[in-house]
Amino acid sequence: MIKNFLNLLFSVIAFVSLLDGCQKEVADGTVSGERVSLKVSVPGVETRLVSGFDDELANNYQIFLFNEDGVIEDYVNQDSPSVEFDCTVGQKTIVALVNAPDYSDLMDSNVLFQTVSSLTDNSPTSFIMSGYSVIELRSNEKRNVSINVTRKVAKVELSGLEVDMDIPQYREKTFKVSSVYLINVSAETPYFETVAPTLWYNKLGYASEDANELIYDDMGGLEITPESPYTAKNTFYCYANNTEKDTFDTTWSPRRTRLVVEAMLGDQTYYYPVTLPVIAQNKIYKVFLTITRPGSESPDSVIDKFSIGCSVSIRDWEQGGTVTEEI
Repeated sequence: MIKNFLNLLFSVIAFVSLLDGCQKEVADGTVSGERVSLKVSVPGVETRLVSGFDDELANNYQIFLFNEDGVIEDYVNQDSPSVEFDCTVGQKTIVALVNAPDYSDLMDSNVLFQTVSSLTDNSPTSFIMSGYSVIELRSNEKRNVSINVTRKVAKVELSGLEVDMDIPQYREKTFKVSSVYLINVSAETPYFETVAPTLWYNKLGYASEDANELIYDDMGGLEITPESPYTAKNTFYCYANNTEKDTFDTTWSPRRTRLVVEAMLGDQTYYYPVTLPVIAQNKIYKVFLTITRPGSESPDSVIDKFSIGCSVSIRDWEQGGTVTEEI
């Protein structure tokens, strides 16, 4: 009898413990559907709206909230850098896109992370920026989360050009710049990783008008003399090009991006290509050129080291140290 009573008592205790465990699981919010407040902001970007620099503008913000299965839980497209979501607890992936095309119909995080951005989706007053964060929302928790975003483009500047011919016969000839442009430019890139370019603009030379406002400037035959160097700035924007091994083969294959000055020396057209370092997003590459002799006969070619003097400086777009490479 006592043995039967003890067995019954242990069964009751075990059943009560089981109920207690279920109650804790519900209170923890993992199966209750409990909702919590989540405030998301994109710090620092709003200052670009009033910065006065065209390529600093932030025109719209898309903020995506995905659940742990990668399914969209909430989404906004607005001109404000912050939003407050009322959402369920659990793991969340938060994605922020600034100045990007409308993705309001996108319902899956895997699709978004595989989406490719086109260079022509950018403009001098609207450059795409992206960032994301993965967090865990718990019961009875109110969270503030900042999503840092960075530009997908890099900036390339011709910051100065002077003419100092070292052979008398060339000093007597006029030097007029026809155009300045980038060649071998990556035309697209994923939003959240850097991969080897597969689509290109201006392969081997100026060929495309698709991205002219970003990678081409018509100089209209601007004459430059030793007494009047070119001090205005040509600014170009391109996607990352991580091609390490360069080539000057006349048959197209992936290669480094180049800044090209196309000019007339007397009545002859010459090209002055500057091979840029590996291009990374959100960097600024400043080029200063001194023209000393006739250039090359094609834009994608090795130029005689006696024809130009060149320096290239590299820095982070916002801030950071500067590295100078002499070419």
